[in-house]
Amino acid sequence: MLSFTAGSNKGQTRQGDLFNNPFKLGDIDVNYTGARVVESFTGATSPVTASWYPVYDGADTASKARITSITTVGGTSVAVADDASVTVGDDGKTLTLSNGTGTAIQATDTVKVAYVYEQNCILVKTQYVA
Repeated sequence: MLSFTAGSNKGQTRQGDLFNNPFKLGDIDVNYTGARVVESFTGATSPVTASWYPVYDGADTASKARITSITTVGGTSVAVADDASVTVGDDGKTLTLSNGTGTAIQATDTVKVAYVYEQNCILVKTQYVA
């Protein structure tokens, strides 16, 4: 029997989690891919850590990390400024969020960030069980 399990912790996926085998499909984390990830952060007044990294920070502006929404603890939407930014740290996973000239991000706000990570760090362990 052939089983596919995660070889490392990444996002909500833990090492050893089952992806699939001949009898069932395991729990799927939709972000376990190189596609865009949208992650929510609360308390983003200081740098936050992306669950999926290294975060792409290359020349392709369409793939750069960006703030997609800001919501207060009461559920009110805060406008995302045109000059809002996400700065990726040298470690590839530390993100500094800024709403630019817009309303400052508060510690209780939920900030959604869309980003692409470089999936060169994904390990999948394949094992054959007779």
